[in-house]
Amino acid sequence: MCFLPPNCIFCAHYNNNHHSQTESSRDCRAFKEIPKDILFGGNEHTQSYPGDSGLLFLLKPKYAEEYAEVRELRISLREGLFKTQKNDNYCL
Repeated sequence: MCFLPPNCIFCAHYNNNHHSQTESSRDCRAFKEIPKDILFGGNEHTQSYPGDSGLLFLLKPKYAEEYAEVRELRISLREGLFKTQKNDNYCL
């Protein structure tokens, strides 16, 4: 179980429209499928990542305060980094 939301929901490239299966409505414009390392908080995607189509994390200004709070929590918890029991992916 993840305790904090992924950075993706704060990103301008994230698309939360799940009504159709067309490419224009996929979860992310950068990736066909968001890598687990990014999705579960192990990578903030502020630098190039294989398969990202040249698009990096771009904060939606309206979520700046919420993003800062989540990022601060994630950083403070890094020392005791939790991993999911099921797949060892980062969940902070």
